Amino acid sequence: MINLIKGKHPLFLILLLVTTTAFFITQKPVQSETQEITYSSPAQLSPEAKRERIKELRENLEEKAKYEAEHGQLTTDEQGNKYFTGESAKKMQALRDETRRAIDELIRRPTSEQAVARNNISEFAQSAKLNASDLSYAFTNVTIYNQKVKTEIYVSGLDAYEIDTRTEKVIDYGERLRKQGEAPRQLTKMVNYNKEQLKNMAKVLADSQTDIDLNTLTYSIAGDTDDTTYGHFFFRWEDQTQKLEDVGDMHPFIQVGYNSAGEILSYTNTLGL
Repeated sequence: MINLIKGKHPLFLILLLVTTTAFFITQKPVQSETQEITYSSPAQLSPEAKRERIKELRENLEEKAKYEAEHGQLTTDEQGNKYFTGESAKKMQALRDETRRAIDELIRRPTSEQAVARNNISEFAQSAKLNASDLSYAFTNVTIYNQKVKTEIYVSGLDAYEIDTRTEKVIDYGERLRKQGEAPRQLTKMVNYNKEQLKNMAKVLADSQTDIDLNTLTYSIAGDTDDTTYGHFFFRWEDQTQKLEDVGDMHPFIQVGYNSAGEILSYTNTLGL
């Protein structure tokens, strides 16, 4: 998900199917460290067996977190919450990543079925003047706007793209979560376009990604107000006749963010969700 105002990407690389409770430290004692779980190939498992395996993976992760909480390195914050630190933090991060990958292998579709999605990302990137030449699949997810809709996340450099697997269309673009110490995307701090020019650029991109006539939607702009100095601007078209499935009173919308240099900051399209 991309922040609707600032265009940052706070979400984009956490599997919703892995519960975060496994990393909250509990004080329930654990007698011994759990054993490794081994399985057959995901392709050989029935849907019911896959669900059971996901449950076991989560339980295995939680049990190991409890064991590490009993025997590992912890730190306590000002509110009294306890967290892993040192080697325990590294161990649990590695285990969490391993569990995510294992779950993703169970829920992802075959690589052979990703061709249309990859092609649509390439076309979107070309329209937005982005480079997606090193595109790679990251993980399968669900969109926060409608958790019945399965999505896929792809990354290229510092960019992340979210695909609606029903339509194979890009529904979200923004900067991916960076690794610790990794430098952010370098933006050009110049004023090449005014707000009206940027709005036209945003409308051209939005029009290319939806069959809905933007003139029938409610337009708004957010971000900086002065276009004579460098700034970030977010152009939004909203269908106020409908509501999104899982986000309260929010209406379906399509939004494009640009900076004054004409570089795209973010894109979100929830009109079909």
